[in-house]
Amino acid sequence: MAEAAVEDLNEAVAGARPRGADLTPQTIVASIIVAAIMGAAYPYIVLKLGFGPNVSIVSAFFGFIILNVIARKSYDRWQNNIVQTAGTSAAQTAFMCGILATFDHYIIMDDVEVKDLSAEISALGISGPRSHEVLKSAGFAVGPLQALHVQTADWHGFECTLVGGEDESRPAYEIWLAPDGVRPLWNALLEAGATPAGSEALEMHRIVSGIPRYGVDIRERDLPQETEQARALNFNKGCYVGQEIVERIRSRGAVHRKFSGFLVEGNAQIASGTKIVVAEKEVGEITSVASVRLADQAKTIALGYIRRELGTPGREVMIGTEKAIVIQVPSSEKVGSQTEAALQQHPA
Repeated sequence: MAEAAVEDLNEAVAGARPRGADLTPQTIVASIIVAAIMGAAYPYIVLKLGFGPNVSIVSAFFGFIILNVIARKSYDRWQNNIVQTAGTSAAQTAFMCGILATFDHYIIMDDVEVKDLSAEISALGISGPRSHEVLKSAGFAVGPLQALHVQTADWHGFECTLVGGEDESRPAYEIWLAPDGVRPLWNALLEAGATPAGSEALEMHRIVSGIPRYGVDIRERDLPQETEQARALNFNKGCYVGQEIVERIRSRGAVHRKFSGFLVEGNAQIASGTKIVVAEKEVGEITSVASVRLADQAKTIALGYIRRELGTPGREVMIGTEKAIVIQVPSSEKVGSQTEAALQQHPA
């Protein structure tokens, strides 16, 4: 009886909505408009902020507005779903094209191919003092990895690639594997003692660790030597975009700015772009901000650029109207260990 009722309902729905009935001229026009907006705006927003809003929800919102204007409310949710899908697909495609174009831009003489492998490879990350212990408990027979070293491993039939974090004093690993192995590995890591962390905790960890994000802390106008990422520079490498400037700075003198950390008491209202002031003169700007609890007290940690001669750790500066102290990045072991505990308050 229940099966018959379901079949009758399906037939009724199919009969009530002829195939293609939702693909109206208004729907097509709205889809093109939303796709153009999302395709143009989403890649910029993600690269600028380091993360993006839920692209599906934003597409649905724009679809609702534009269909209201074009169709004058004579539309239904199925038509809005078509517009939402168009916007979502355009945003994701444009973002991936932007990423691939960025990589391709820096290929000069190397015989390499840039390819989107997101359908073939996914990644999980694990970070913290017990990272290696958790990996072993989850079934990985690997030793500690040096910074940015790569090692392959077999995990329950899944071929995995492990990548060591860039700071050996803060153990961290990335695990690359096929998408169908992500959920089993996620569950295994949780059973081994890992704590799930959401995007807020991940961003907080990045800022406290002093890791600059491309598009947010490292922008087109920032020189490589200003970013304090000297370990990522190779002065013996062959041709690459910007090589002349990098070599000129190395051979002729230092840059005038440096990437630094800043510590402010309390939950300070500081936004990206806020100017750093010393003696009533602008000497830098903030690029990233996070509020954390250290020693059970609210603190604000920020990243940004400051005049090199003024960037000595311990120096007092003003960030907008807030008094701050310059700190070394990555932050001290004391600050880092306290923040590890604070991150437990921000689960996924």
